[in-house]
Amino acid sequence: ASGIMAVLWASDAHWLARGGPAAHKVAPAFAAFVSWLVPGVGHALAGQKGKGWLMAAAVAIVFTLGLVISQGHGVDRHFFGLWWSCAALFGPGLLIVSLWTGPLQLAGEIPPLLDFGVALCTCAGLMNAMIISDAYSVAERGALSAAGEPAEATA
Repeated sequence: ASGIMAVLWASDAHWLARGGPAAHKVAPAFAAFVSWLVPGVGHALAGQKGKGWLMAAAVAIVFTLGLVISQGHGVDRHFFGLWWSCAALFGPGLLIVSLWTGPLQLAGEIPPLLDFGVALCTCAGLMNAMIISDAYSVAERGALSAAGEPAEATA
């Protein structure tokens, strides 16, 4: 979480150094932050609601599929710490699911596709990292075009 916050603060400092808020819909760092909280919301705030809904659905489906395949063990921080740290990019949803599935014990037989479920949960977090980055750039492009900068400078 501290790494994510450092990136967002650095992004906001970059944004302020480029001239800060103009007549735009949302600050890029805020769009990135809310995309970490709830995937796709940053795009919706930046004016791309359809793209936001599509991205939110894709990440949620991959994460849920990973949980179902791993029978709830795909976000076990104790056994899969490195994988869990990447899945943490999914946002607070991972923390809630981790608390909910934390008491589950691997009793007896290990689920046959446990590794695949863990990998899907991790992929959902990494997908959300791309969504966060894209939300920042979409909001920045919208703000810079509203400020009158040429489109080539924002590409």
